[in-house]
This record gives sequence, C-alpha cells and structure tokens, in this order.
Amino acid sequence: MTLIECFTDSHIDNIAACLRLQPDRMVMIGNAAKMSEPIKRYQKLFKRRGITTEITMCDMQKMDLDEIYAALKKLVLETKDCVIDLTGGDECVIMAVGAVLAELPIEVRQQVRIEKFDHDTNVVRDCVRDNRKIQTKSIDLTVTELIALHGGTLHPSANQLPEGSNHRDLAGLWEVVSENPKEWNRAIMLLSEFESRSDSKMQVFLPLAHLRNSISDFESKENTVRELLGKLHRRGIIDDQSNRNVLEYTYTSQLLRYCTLKAGNVLETKTLLEGRACLENGVPYFHDCLMSVSIDWDGVVHDPIKRIPETRNEIDVVLMRGMTPLFISCKNGNVSEEELYKLNTVAERFGGPYAKKMLIATDLDRKGSSANRALIQRAWDMDIFLVTDAAELTREEWRQVFKKAML
Repeated sequence: MTLIECFTDSHIDNIAACLRLQPDRMVMIGNAAKMSEPIKRYQKLFKRRGITTEITMCDMQKMDLDEIYAALKKLVLETKDCVIDLTGGDECVIMAVGAVLAELPIEVRQQVRIEKFDHDTNVVRDCVRDNRKIQTKSIDLTVTELIALHGGTLHPSANQLPEGSNHRDLAGLWEVVSENPKEWNRAIMLLSEFESRSDSKMQVFLPLAHLRNSISDFESKENTVRELLGKLHRRGIIDDQSNRNVLEYTYTSQLLRYCTLKAGNVLETKTLLEGRACLENGVPYFHDCLMSVSIDWDGVVHDPIKRIPETRNEIDVVLMRGMTPLFISCKNGNVSEEELYKLNTVAERFGGPYAKKMLIATDLDRKGSSANRALIQRAWDMDIFLVTDAAELTREEWRQVFKKAML
C-alpha cells in the first residue's frame, strides 16, 4: 500500500496515518527544502517503532491547485493500491483531490481510499464512502517521541520519581502544604538554609552551636524550622531525634526528601502523581507522564565542558493522552505573566496545534484582585487552563481538572 500525504506544519498530522496504517511507502507532497529535516525525524521515530515504511518526497515549489492536482493524478495512476490522507490538508489540497477523483475511471477509483483523522474525537472517516467511520487502533506517542518529532530532545538530567511512587506516598506531606501554602514556602526556604550546612541530605545532623554565628536572625528561624520539623515528624515524613542542642532527623523516603528540597517540588510531584492516578473506565487516562521535562531546542545536548550556549526550557509536568500532550506549569508561589508566555511558547513549539496547556497554582499570590483578574484573562486569551486553588482540590477534583484541561 502507498500512503499519499500532503506536508503541513503539523508534524503530528503528517505521521498519524503512517503510524496507524504502516504502509509499504509514504509519499510526502510539498517543498523538499522544507520537508527534508522533518522527514529525517519521522524516519527515526518509525525505525524505533519497527515500522519499515519507505518515505519519498514529491517536490513542489508553488503548492497551488494545478501543481497538486498534477502530482496527485500521476501518483494515483501509477499506484494500484493507495490511501490519500486529508488530515491537516487545506482547501487547495481538498479541491485537488476532488478533481482527481472525479476524473478517475471507476475501476481505478475503487482502489483509492481517501481518509481524514479527527484528532479531537480520535476517529478516522472515509471521505468517499458516506463519511463512515473506519475502525482503527489508538496511536500513543510518548513525551520523548513528541519532543523529538518537533526537533528537540529531553535533557538527560531530568529528575523522575522512583518506580511505584503513587499519590498515597505524598498524602501526609500534602496535608502540611495545604494548611498554608505561603507559610510552607517560607518554612522550606529556612529549612534549606539550615540543611545546606549538613553533609547528608537524607540523614541530617546539625549541631546548633555551629550555626548560631553563620545564620542571621537565628532564633526566629530556628523556631520556624523546629515547628516545621514537628509537623513532618507527626506525619511520618521524617524520624526526628532532635534535642535543644542538635537538629537530627532522617527522611523516610527519597520521594519525600526530594519534595522538601525546594518549595515548588511538592506541587510538581503532586501533579505528576495525580496525573498517573487519573482513570477513565478503570484504565489510566494518560499513558505517559513525566516531570521536570528539560527540553533542548535543537535536539543536541552538548558536553558542558565545551561551554556551547544552548536554548533549553523546563516544563514541570507533561502528560500524554494518545497524541495529545498536556503541558503543565506548577507554581507554589507568585505567578507572573512571564510564566504564561513561557508555557505557551514551549507548548506550541513542541506540542503542535493540538497541545493543551495548564497552569496549576496553590495561590496566585499577586498584588491585589485586579492583578489576579488580569492574569486570569491573559491565561484565557492564551487558551491556558488555570487552576488557582490546588491546595484545596479533592482527589475527584484533581481528576476533573485534568479532563477539563484536555477539552
């Protein structure tokens, strides 16, 4: 079988039919100079999946009606069994396909299928035979494949959670955060100041006599830190053996240790774990979930020793459902408009036209209600789904906000 595809700016549209049909050959119609680099990425993706489809280019300069018509007619007459994919095709392509189809002899026309994939409904339709649905399997892309498809790569330093981690592991710590997110931020900042003097990150031992002269406003900060340690101990996050002269405690898991390294880590981790736990009809709603997704824009990670400048962005969480990504920014403190622009830019660059965007905050923490309204309006204008009260969400509400963001 030969698949005829008209190249578009949407890389997902360009490869969806090939991933689904796995034809012997795919002919990509378009400008060769524009197609050559993306096609190399498509070939790499197909090879990793064991798909042996041969990709050839049908070079065009104008991409006008006459040129497309001539190319399509030649291809169809040369090919005994072919599928023309209209997914993402503009009006000119659709008109050319219709003109070619109308001129074909009946016996040739019966060998040609014309299909279109509806990304929103995950349905393939036969554009010739009463627009009927065509039975097809779901196509799932991983986060890594999605980023590579758009010319980037995941930086290898990205932190991921231990295998088997789930939302229940975070329940006690999330209770502490939810009591007062602003106070959590302040307390974690002070805890980090103290812990930076410890040789071990899991088993912390801090003789206070050595800290008094190196930490400003020591007594006030010590009180805040001890109060936080008490809350963490009561919820099983640490085993606290501290006394009046020493802060001595051990974190009970690597996951909980990571969440207390920075104030924002816990919201990022909570979001990922709730995304993993989101179900529909008893099966995971998202099939691939990553956090701390550091994207290198040009797809090449250079050796740090060479000090070559790199363009890189980190997205807190990316969740995949089929071929649709959900890019999520998590903010456990002040939310700036710059964060919206960054999220929007990265999602459009590496997620394509179907990317969904979401910003999750425990508190907008901006200067007054008018500033909050301005941010909410800006998020709306950028089609970013905004959650402003993550600390108050129930388990069911977490599932609901994910699914609403995907609409």
